[in-house]
Amino acid sequence: MARRGTAPGRPALRPGRRATRCGPVSARARGGTGRIVPVGAGLAAGGRGKGGRTVVVYADLLWLIDFLSDALALWLAAYALRRRISLGRFLVGGLLLSGAVFFLFVPLPPLLALFVRGAFAAAAVGLVFRPPSAGAFFRALSALLGAYAAVAGFALMLDALAAPVGPGAVTPEGFIRPLPALSTLVAGFGVAAVLGRLHFQPLDVSGETLVRLTLTEGGRSVTLSALIDTGNHLADPLSGEPVGLVALASVRPLFADDGGPARPGAGNDDRRGDEVSVGPSPEAVLSALPEALRRRARLIPYRAVGAAGLLVAVRFAAAAVEGRRGRRALQAPLFALVPEALDPDGVYAAVLPPAWRPAASSPARRSHEAPDVSR
Repeated sequence: MARRGTAPGRPALRPGRRATRCGPVSARARGGTGRIVPVGAGLAAGGRGKGGRTVVVYADLLWLIDFLSDALALWLAAYALRRRISLGRFLVGGLLLSGAVFFLFVPLPPLLALFVRGAFAAAAVGLVFRPPSAGAFFRALSALLGAYAAVAGFALMLDALAAPVGPGAVTPEGFIRPLPALSTLVAGFGVAAVLGRLHFQPLDVSGETLVRLTLTEGGRSVTLSALIDTGNHLADPLSGEPVGLVALASVRPLFADDGGPARPGAGNDDRRGDEVSVGPSPEAVLSALPEALRRRARLIPYRAVGAAGLLVAVRFAAAAVEGRRGRRALQAPLFALVPEALDPDGVYAAVLPPAWRPAASSPARRSHEAPDVSR
């Protein structure tokens, strides 16, 4: 918000006057509402607020504030969903969400305003998170709407705390003060960054997070979607080589002639099928493996938030990781077998360490050899 004559390079609007090219949207406002008249490609709206004061509201500042709040909500939604999104999709999603602000200059009925916001949020969820099912879509949309509520509550809290010190982000007339509002959002990004560093990192600036993994064993191969997890530091304590994670059910085709592997929890009764309960214990996973793999299995200790234990890992004959940047071949990679699905939405079935990220013209190497990071 700016009073007349206080915004350098942007003359304030007198009541009833059209805006110049510095401000192509004019308005006559009382009590925070007004009639918006587009004029050219400008980005300002003005009029008289309560008490007869001349008020100028710039749409570019409103858009910037809205973009930052939308980006913060999108970031928090990624935390809640434990989903990694590329930096490009994150920025495009924030721009798409912030486009709703240009439909809300003229006060709309509450239900219509919610519909406009909801439509933009639904489009952003489909673009950014790419949910594979209706259930995953509604979970992502709920997470985004919940993140909006969290951002609003955080802004109100900071505004209330700053009230004894200086002007808040919102005037008594309902207008936004740009500097306090921007400061609040910057503080919100700082809090989110700290929490994300401690808990989870949803952004991968390389843009290469989902790749294709091909596992080969005994002349058979299976291809599945895998996630490159920069926070995956699982390693063999003896050799120090990185260890990937793969859902046990995803590698069943490799052992078709050996009866599967069985469902975890089958024990020694050699039962097969869906009626056997899934159990995460190493003994259950070992009992589910064919004899040939059972002799090659080893235990890998792991530690997660609030949990620790042992994972059964086996060394496959070979693997290949393919992405947009190229292909990386791995000789005898070590994979920990996880009894349950790694992603409830079914987007990926394996989690790979960052050392296995595909690179252009990368030669075949053993999985424990140091990757070429010069590219």
